[in-house]
Parts: sequence; structure tokens; C-alpha cells
Amino acid sequence: MELTPRPAPSRLNALVGVWRSEWHVRLNGELRTFYGIDSYEWLPNRRDLIHHTYVYMDGDDYTVLQLISDYDASSETYITRSFDSNGNTIALTARLRYDGVWSLEGATQRATVVLSNDGLWMDYRWERSIDGIQWQSWVDIRLTKVM
Repeated sequence: MELTPRPAPSRLNALVGVWRSEWHVRLNGELRTFYGIDSYEWLPNRRDLIHHTYVYMDGDDYTVLQLISDYDASSETYITRSFDSNGNTIALTARLRYDGVWSLEGATQRATVVLSNDGLWMDYRWERSIDGIQWQSWVDIRLTKVM
């Protein structure tokens, strides 16, 4: 796999900005709703994108820092690395397709992300799996651009 530094692809530029988020999380058979804020910004190298998430859940702050980097030109994929306030880390392979759908794939988590044509909202649909074979719906997130 050859990792290629390259200028900011226009497909990722659509993510840059500040977003209001509404989370619908399945916890212990119950559907819960939480609200938060997300931001995407280019690092100075204009090759790596940083994503910050802040959500207030049940009296606790939940934060995630995600780095979208390591573009592989041969597969047109990125590696994302996420670190959350609970001490969890995960690496996913991300592909932003030309039809506006972004797929994130990992051994126990995966998501599809639909970005609206006007760039004003995007929907995440997360699934998780214990064994990597059987997947269950987990979290749906609507992000609405505010800046």
C-alpha cells in the first residue's frame, strides 16, 4: 500500500465546518436521543482532516477526536483513527464515494454516511458486531451544518 500525500480532495472539503448533531443510540434495548456539536478542519498540511465530537450523555461529556489521514491512491481509501473520552480507540478504513456516500469499515464497527447534495446535512448510520459476521443497528446521527 502506497500512502500518498496530496492536496485536499474536494470530496473531503464538504465535511469542513461546524455541525449540530442529533444522536439516536440503542442502549440496552432502549432508544435514547442526545445532542452535540461536531467540527471538521484541515490540519496545516492540508492532507489530514481532524474531526472533533462533543456530546452530553446522561450527565457526562462524551468526546471523540478522529484523524482522517493516510490516503491510499490505489484503493482510494483513508485510514481514520478515533480516540474517545472513555479510553477507546478504533481504526477504520474510509472511502468517500462519488455518489455522496461515505463508508467506514472496521472489524467490529461500520458506518455509512450520506452527505446531502447541498452540503447542509449528513446522516451517519452505525452498526456494530461482536464477531464481524452478524451486525446490529447501533447509532444513527444527523449532522446539520451551522458554519
